[in-house]
Amino acid sequence: MQYKIPDSFLIGVESIDAEHQTILSEIGDIKQSFQSGGSDNLHLSLSRIGRMLKEHFRNEEIFMEEVGYPEAEAHAKEHEELLHRIEEGRRMKSPDIGKELCSLLDVVFRDMGKSDLYLREFLESGEA
Repeated sequence: MQYKIPDSFLIGVESIDAEHQTILSEIGDIKQSFQSGGSDNLHLSLSRIGRMLKEHFRNEEIFMEEVGYPEAEAHAKEHEELLHRIEEGRRMKSPDIGKELCSLLDVVFRDMGKSDLYLREFLESGEA
């Protein structure tokens, strides 16, 4: 199933919005697989999404610095914390890894739907 990023999550920067769409699709595919009983590759899925997020966060942080986003440092800290949680989840041996994975993916989704929208507001304000 193809998940589409809600228009309300778009920040108006094509490259970042495209990465958000790719990440959202990956999150949807992982969650759908888990919910339908496919839990064989959860560690691999978590590694894959971790790599995707690491690259995306790097790109987003470079962009924030380029436009002089005043909350760039705090936003980067959120990224760092999220990547740390994903790395911890990747090392889990618990039978509950599927639930933990879904919880982490929800956090990623909320990051796109909340923290990144502050960046959009900044861009729309004309201060960039």
